[in-house]
Amino acid sequence: MNPSTLDWRAVVRRPPAIQSRALAAAVVRRLIGFAIAGSGAAALIAQLARHFG
Repeated sequence: MNPSTLDWRAVVRRPPAIQSRALAAAVVRRLIGFAIAGSGAAALIAQLARHFG
């Protein structure tokens, strides 16, 4: 089973105020994760460009 589906079900069971807060926290965490992954990828590409350039 998909973990994201389980997370979604857990969020849905909660009261609306907590639900929106949990959802916002999940979105923020995901965005931070993407930002870290993006900067890591950019650094890696720059390193490779320097190495082969």
